[in-house]
Amino acid sequence: QPGVRRDSRIRLVGNHELGPAFAPGKIAYLYDFGPGDTMSIEPHATATARTDGTYRIRTNGRAEVVQ
Repeated sequence: QPGVRRDSRIRLVGNHELGPAFAPGKIAYLYDFGPGDTMSIEPHATATARTDGTYRIRTNGRAEVVQ
């Protein structure tokens, strides 16, 4: 894709508090969009069963577990 960098050479500058959220070796996605731009986000959710019988839900939107 045009403009895609996969060499891990992007450095955040300015007064950002994002450093603790990005561990070395993890993948981060940066998007270049602004006011008036149109974009779509695919919904995604995962549920991981825990040993205590509960679930850990991770999602980029709203989700619920239905039995």
